[in-house]
Amino acid sequence: MIKKAFYCTSILVLVLLIGAMFLGPSQVQAWERSYISIGTGGVGGVYYPMGGGISEIINENIDIRCSVESTGASVENINLMKQGFTELSLVAANIAYNAHEGLGDFEDEPVEMVAGIASLYPEAVQLVVLEGSGIEHFTDLAGKRVSVGSPGSGVEVMARELFDLYGMSYDDVDHDYTGFAEASSAMADGVKDAAIVWAGAPTAGIEELAARRDVRLVEIEEEKLEELQERLPYAARQDIPAGTYGIEEDVTTVAIPALLAVITDMEDDLVYEITKHLFENVERLGDIHVLGKEITLETALDGMSLPLHAGAERFYREQGMID
Repeated sequence: MIKKAFYCTSILVLVLLIGAMFLGPSQVQAWERSYISIGTGGVGGVYYPMGGGISEIINENIDIRCSVESTGASVENINLMKQGFTELSLVAANIAYNAHEGLGDFEDEPVEMVAGIASLYPEAVQLVVLEGSGIEHFTDLAGKRVSVGSPGSGVEVMARELFDLYGMSYDDVDHDYTGFAEASSAMADGVKDAAIVWAGAPTAGIEELAARRDVRLVEIEEEKLEELQERLPYAARQDIPAGTYGIEEDVTTVAIPALLAVITDMEDDLVYEITKHLFENVERLGDIHVLGKEITLETALDGMSLPLHAGAERFYREQGMID
């Protein structure tokens, strides 16, 4: 009886070993963790649906369970990773850079346990105003009711940068720290004049507002754009085309890429699998949101402001993108 049990156990072990030889890493779990989560943003932005698409790709192709968390976006996402609540996050390149270097909101407290997987798509700074508000230029915000984003969020960081760029401060406006979902409702009801949004364009929340009220986008003038690019090394010009949100003319603004970031201690093989399957299934992200069409292997390292995770680096090396 003991001999028979021994043979059965040996055969089972042999079958598992043979299976591991013929099945790829996506089919045989090669890491200790069985669950990961992705920090995204508010449900009215781009991070949330994009993170949902990435989660679906992971769940369908890799032997691990992945969920999506709605958050306050970039700054909160970095902190959630730092505190061990999430393993992956969508985060703006400049926020990621500040975190890793201990600058801005992370002054003297560098977050070294965050690495990069891929640069995804450009995020546009969008100053949304109601038609008839009298706001034609950024300086016209003086005395107006303005939403500057949730406290400590990436949007609020960018709002402070813009006010400083124009020689202004929050003291010049009637400001409040609200996310765009709340700000949009207030603008639709006519109790708020403007909101600063930092997300891929088009943004669902602005589209929903535009369906209720006539809105405009206020551009960043060329000279101010150049000055901002000197301050922010990952900033690039972006023209939001006429027709978006019903606007009549192209609007010039600044954009900074959104990154997919990961904790540094995630297993190299798992990060390799995530990177590989992301780009093998990237078309799905284009079906989820128009900005998903801008996620390509060719631009995966553009504006990357974090050191690459070893697993992602291995993938890009196989693609001949890095030495």
